[in-house]
Amino acid sequence: MIFEFKNVKLVKIISLPETSTDTATAMVSWGEAMGKVVVHCKDTPGFIANRLFVPYLLSAVRMLERGDATKEDIDKACKLGLGYSMGPIELIDFLGVDLLKFISSGWMKEYPEIPEFQVPPLLEKMVDERKFGVKNGEGFYKYPNVRLCSTGGPGDFDQLVVRRTAITAQLIPLVAPSGSAEYEHTELQENSHFSESH
Repeated sequence: MIFEFKNVKLVKIISLPETSTDTATAMVSWGEAMGKVVVHCKDTPGFIANRLFVPYLLSAVRMLERGDATKEDIDKACKLGLGYSMGPIELIDFLGVDLLKFISSGWMKEYPEIPEFQVPPLLEKMVDERKFGVKNGEGFYKYPNVRLCSTGGPGDFDQLVVRRTAITAQLIPLVAPSGSAEYEHTELQENSHFSESH
């Protein structure tokens, strides 16, 4: 059984094969008693939100790779057409191109039969070229004004670091093996760009 705080409002109850109905019911009651919105999911990679979110990002990379649209137009379409505050390509840069590859590689290794988990060659190429995104000044976009270390007072870069750290903490556990009884993850995330836009 995994009891995960997704943010201050949401709690996910993840049932493993050995989880009894009584245990799951007790966890739902506990979450509701704390005033949380409780969702229930079987043990699947990324659970609910990230099981949808990671393939969404990978699909955007494949669309760019095929030449279906430019990165700018992909981002504009998703922001204006879907109401997201960030487009998928700029969001990959924000999260870290290397982090997305790390997650998708883990999923691909464990579930090679699921096509949406396959790592796009373009993503591999970006990592090989060390284009990791905002954190080192270049990803799919370039960030010439980003300071690689913060020495002054709070500013845009400092805010990016805080928000990116929150999102990274959320995504790293996604590579944990599905069905692992040893994986017990409790996470509290507040005020991240990801939680604001989903």
